[in-house]
Amino acid sequence: MGLEILGNRFYRKADDGHFVEVSLEDLKACEFLCLLFTAAWSPPCRIFTPKFGQAVDVLRNESHIFKVCFISSDRNEDEWAAYFRTMPAEGWFAIPYSERSVSLSLKQHFGVSKIPRLVVLDPATGQPVVSQAKSIDYFSLDVSRKRVLRTYGSLLALKRAKAAEAALEDTMKGQHGSGYE
Repeated sequence: MGLEILGNRFYRKADDGHFVEVSLEDLKACEFLCLLFTAAWSPPCRIFTPKFGQAVDVLRNESHIFKVCFISSDRNEDEWAAYFRTMPAEGWFAIPYSERSVSLSLKQHFGVSKIPRLVVLDPATGQPVVSQAKSIDYFSLDVSRKRVLRTYGSLLALKRAKAAEAALEDTMKGQHGSGYE
């Protein structure tokens, strides 16, 4: 599975507040791609999303590259558009509301039953680095520079470990045919 599962239509916010269509390639140019499943009607989402945006900004200021893709559970296109406009512009993208079938497919693929939910992907492989399945403490999300950088370090370590594991698995398959013996 690669990032093609995300579909082929995405928006970013222009400086004038309008939405500009971009390609999947625009989302790939990062170290981590965060899929943010959220909705304007959800109070926990309205608390988490701005704090998460602050955390991503801390990392962006440290020259670490994160991008975020907003995957909506909003009830209509006006609600979706108004909520997307509240999100940071730089490095944030959205699957268009008109692509609800893609959003539903992603929710199913990643087992999203409650929101907000964050899934961090390695854009090179499309594989999850981490999938936050447990509930978030929405009110005390620590966006201090030290905490955010420590989290970034943990993500890098997970990404490297998964890459090493995949390389070892490929080596084992090469030595033993199609599977382990």
